Amino acid sequence: MLRYTTFRILAAIPTLFLVTILVFFFIRLVPGDPAAVLVGDIQNIGRLEEVRRELGLDRSIPEQFFAWIGKIFQGDFGVSIMNQAPVLDTILDRFAVTAQVILIAVLFTTLIAVPAGMIAAWRQNRLTDNIIVVSTIAAMSVPSFWIGLTLILIFGIELGWLPAVGYVSLFEDFSRGAVYLIMPVAALVLGEVGGVLRMARASTIEIMRRDYITHARAKGLSEAAVLSRHAFPNAFAPTLTILGMIIGSLLGGAAVIETVFTLPGLGRLTIDAISSRDYPMVQGILLVVAVIYVLVNLITDLLYPLFDPRVKL
Repeated sequence: MLRYTTFRILAAIPTLFLVTILVFFFIRLVPGDPAAVLVGDIQNIGRLEEVRRELGLDRSIPEQFFAWIGKIFQGDFGVSIMNQAPVLDTILDRFAVTAQVILIAVLFTTLIAVPAGMIAAWRQNRLTDNIIVVSTIAAMSVPSFWIGLTLILIFGIELGWLPAVGYVSLFEDFSRGAVYLIMPVAALVLGEVGGVLRMARASTIEIMRRDYITHARAKGLSEAAVLSRHAFPNAFAPTLTILGMIIGSLLGGAAVIETVFTLPGLGRLTIDAISSRDYPMVQGILLVVAVIYVLVNLITDLLYPLFDPRVKL
């Protein structure tokens, strides 16, 4: 286990280095001058040159890159051009909002999709299976932002049951924070539950055809015991991989839901940073998201043998 973990961490280093290169150079392909955004008056050439020197933009691209990498290793992600705040502190503050939404959504997605997928597999080609499969296809056909807008229209505006926009942290006021998170989490759950359910169903169908399932039934075990003790552990392993990928994809794609519900999360911060040509902020966000994505996949791989004993690390 320790050897495998060390190997995976070392293997992630080239990936992260490649990400830093791509992030640094691609953000500079975006049209616009951050110094001009900061100064405002582009006719003031002297002030523009002064701001470029302060931001280090008067140096060559390779010099800027290695200076940025050197500071990253010291834990210094730089200062935001937008608000002059430390980049890392701002990212961690906004990430707390995004993490609350994503983790709760993934938890509810798992609690709904895995049992439903197993029930669909157990009742394969019957009415229950057909209802679940059709519902899954319908859920997968609708994008999350449209679901979010529909929820706002029905529950926020027409019925007035839930706040249409806004955010309160769960750590400040749990009950009010939970109310504000209901619709964003519901939109993400409805958007992601279909893919997880289909994987859980397919994995369970494959497992239910194995000889040891037949043997368990021959011993007189109930169907609930067969599903929970013998089918679930092996069927959940492939689903776990999908859940890890969903966490990564939601981190990178949270901007849409955060914009719809005006959540002050990492996605909205990314959009604002790109619009302002805030190079340090964009580079910091993408690097943090890449590191988290690698860590989530590493944790997923380490958990895999717990559910599938055939996998040895």
